[in-house]
Amino acid sequence: MRNFTAGEYRQQQKYKSFTPSFVNRHFAWENPQINILMARAMQLLGELNAYAELIPDVDFFIQMTIAKEARDSNLLEGTRTELDEVVLP
Repeated sequence: MRNFTAGEYRQQQKYKSFTPSFVNRHFAWENPQINILMARAMQLLGELNAYAELIPDVDFFIQMTIAKEARDSNLLEGTRTELDEVVLP
């Protein structure tokens, strides 16, 4: 990892372009704790994917979650807003 470069800039006539390096190579790190954290992150992503399969309309669910967060944020500021007011145009 110490010698890894993300890519290189190349002169292409009147401009420069960036050509990325291939990333599908073996990566090794000094701290083995990273492997445990990566495994946990992959497990959580799998659980999130399972929830997405259960919800019929993920886009609507995300919009309603954002609306609920906006309502909760208003409560922190001292403004009482109902959920139906948040989704009004």
